Amino acid sequence: MDKIMSVSSEEIEVRLKAVLSRIRRMQAIRAWMVVATVALGGLIAMMAVDFIFAPLPMAVRWAMSGVWLLAILGSVKFSFGPMWKPIGLLQVARWLETRHPEMEERLSTVLELSQNGGGVSPDLLASLARAAEADAGKVDARSEVRAARTTRRWGRPAIGLAALMLLVFAAWPGEASRLFVRAVVPFSKLGNAAAGKFSVKPGNLEVLEGDAVRIEAEYDGRGTNLEIRMEMEDGRKISQTMTHDGKVFSYSLNPARNSFRYQLRAGREESDGFAITVWPMPKIVEPRVTLDFQEYTGLLPQESALERGIV
Repeated sequence: MDKIMSVSSEEIEVRLKAVLSRIRRMQAIRAWMVVATVALGGLIAMMAVDFIFAPLPMAVRWAMSGVWLLAILGSVKFSFGPMWKPIGLLQVARWLETRHPEMEERLSTVLELSQNGGGVSPDLLASLARAAEADAGKVDARSEVRAARTTRRWGRPAIGLAALMLLVFAAWPGEASRLFVRAVVPFSKLGNAAAGKFSVKPGNLEVLEGDAVRIEAEYDGRGTNLEIRMEMEDGRKISQTMTHDGKVFSYSLNPARNSFRYQLRAGREESDGFAITVWPMPKIVEPRVTLDFQEYTGLLPQESALERGIV
């Protein structure tokens, strides 16, 4: 009798484990779909806000990125939470029996008896085991746990948002790329969506202290004036209106004394950020000179400071 119960319970467990594996797989798909929906939805929202309300202050960009990351972490905890909870085969059996009342709790009863032992008539146990085995043979994991239902409910939003993102990148690759980077990297110095309208020369530049710096820009937009915004090494921020000759705008600094970062702005449109690095003029610190006299003078070599009468 024990052998009959053991064989029947093993076959039943194989069927139930297949259903459990299918449940875990659908839980994983659902979890990833939820996370993808939150991540893509938040990303598209940040890009839209950056485009509509440009130019956004750096603090607002940081705040949006922080909320977005918290939302993703929250969705991970919410969606993957059920996967961390253990599910026993007895629970699976009882879940199947609620869906199929005709099983009359034979699956769960056989599992309980196989775990807890005797106390029941051997003939009754054998009959129950055969009936439960027949019930288990009718269980199809795919039909019991359907992927289509999970995909329809949780996959459509994620697939729709992914399609929207691809459409935006296909239609406006330059603008979308900038908005994407500014959303995920809030400290980026990339300009906003209209940065492609600026052509800046020389961009990043390294000069020696005292050299002249000339920044020129061509702008293909609606604005009539360009403003250069500089951030000095000490944190000071300076704004100057650039002079223009036709379509060419320029700003000159002569001489250059300190390094700074700069960005051009025309109304709500901002260029990429660039840096002017000013290196100190090379100097000889405390120069000295060594004098070697002819042998006939009988004088020993002498070393002295360069400024003592010698140029």
